Amino acid sequence: MGQGARHPPLLAVRHHARHGPAQAGVGPDGRGARDTRGPGPPQRDASRRARRGGRVRCAGGPGAHRRGSAPRRARRRARHPGRLGGASRHSAARAHRRHGVSGGWAATVVWVVLVAVYAGLSSVWTAHDPDWYSGLAKPSFQPPDVVFGIMWPLNFLALFAVGAWFTRSSAAEAVWPVTTVLGASVVAALAWAWLFYVPHRIGAATVALALAAALTWVLVALVARSLPWAGVLLVPYAAWLSIATALSVQYARLN
Repeated sequence: MGQGARHPPLLAVRHHARHGPAQAGVGPDGRGARDTRGPGPPQRDASRRARRGGRVRCAGGPGAHRRGSAPRRARRRARHPGRLGGASRHSAARAHRRHGVSGGWAATVVWVVLVAVYAGLSSVWTAHDPDWYSGLAKPSFQPPDVVFGIMWPLNFLALFAVGAWFTRSSAAEAVWPVTTVLGASVVAALAWAWLFYVPHRIGAATVALALAAALTWVLVALVARSLPWAGVLLVPYAAWLSIATALSVQYARLN
């Protein structure tokens, strides 16, 4: 072409994501054309990530690298305390023991006194009228007398051991309800011993013994929630009262 020919205008180079950063075009007057389209998609994504990261650092403090990680862990810990590091029942009991928050000596003394009164009065009343008892018609499944002589001392020893350990190692809010259930079961069992052996009211004694057996199973369940091994230790005593209730029903039927 000759020197006087007009050059066609140079169009602005379009930006594509694969072509790298956008380049400024050249307009008809030879000056750089202003790009008014703003940053491309990769640049917009990078700016969004930068802004999001700034928010996370502000919300979580130095070192925060995941959005909402600390609040999310706190919510999960509240919903699943035992699984995600919160205080489960057993860890809470250990914390109570470590800080000295337990039932205290008052609960221990009450428990021991209840069992001692139970053992003493029942021994006195069951020996009140041996001739009357020996003349009763016995159920066919009644154990020998030697079994009674072995089981009752073992039952009282189990109650003493569980009470001494449970009242000193469990929280006060768990100890006193359990001690109340023990007291109610002892009252019902003593009512059976007095009604059966002193005024010889076998029917009323059977009702009292059935109540004592039911309360003892409740006692086993409550103790096992804090100390599983202690609940297992009381199972023979609860089973023995259940057998004694069945025997008392047969005594009422036969006599």
